[in-house]
Amino acid sequence: MPPLNPLASLLHQLLTTGEVVRSKISARARKELAKLFDLGALREERRGSGWVVVVAKQDSVHRFAESQFPSGLFGEDDTSEGRRTQSLNRFGDTKSMPGLDFEFVLLRAFGDAQVVTTMSKRKVKIDAPEITRQTGCIALTLMDGGDIAELPLIRGNVATVEGPELFYRFDWASVDVSVAILTNGRMSERLLNWVTSSMIEGRLIHFGDYDPVGLDEYRRLKERAPHATFYIPQNLENHFKENRFLKPKLMEKSSAILHRLAKTQDTDVLAVINLMQRYGGGIEQEVLLLSMPEVYLRQQGL
Repeated sequence: MPPLNPLASLLHQLLTTGEVVRSKISARARKELAKLFDLGALREERRGSGWVVVVAKQDSVHRFAESQFPSGLFGEDDTSEGRRTQSLNRFGDTKSMPGLDFEFVLLRAFGDAQVVTTMSKRKVKIDAPEITRQTGCIALTLMDGGDIAELPLIRGNVATVEGPELFYRFDWASVDVSVAILTNGRMSERLLNWVTSSMIEGRLIHFGDYDPVGLDEYRRLKERAPHATFYIPQNLENHFKENRFLKPKLMEKSSAILHRLAKTQDTDVLAVINLMQRYGGGIEQEVLLLSMPEVYLRQQGL
């Protein structure tokens, strides 16, 4: 296990070897070690053509290390604590260790979709379609680490959906989707690893904006799950023709992404790029709601 952070690594080297090359101490680390220099616990010495920082008072450096890292320079392998709790315990600040070791994921399930989760090493099948009917959606938790078999298992055709409105209001049965998963824009690595794993048993369809970023998210899926497809409705070009839906900025802000995507051989990506270039812009995925039957839209509150 490596030291917790650069300062911990530096202190570890000082305590085990008694010295460190001065050039390896950053300006930030120098500031953090200022107290030790002031106390004479650390001092600089000429060594050949360069300089080193040596430990003059081992006990003082050791006490300083303990005060900065109460759980030790390498921390404790305690998976019962979350990352921010560990950060608070070790550094007195929840933000010193970035990120979380878990993620909440919202999904909607329909028809004969099956969702199986793992609780206390035990597989639990939940009635996901009924919970969706009663509450609107389901929240699952994805955790870091562990075996892939401990991830939620989904049996049914899955849609990864970029935006919350389409996720909540679209008629998923009309496109043979059993489970819709909200990605809320760019997918995290944790979420991407799950939806492209063997724990998703069924087709995988991405519903993103019809712009470079939406296509790039699909590319990330496709690289890990070759069976993934990008949803293109038959009337997509009609939406591009409607100038009130067209957004040139969706292309302008992502010109570098568009240039990279143009090199692909994926027919879905090339079809959307062709429309964007022909009409001079991209369109947002919510246009799909405008093509749905009025009866269904009224039922969804649109």
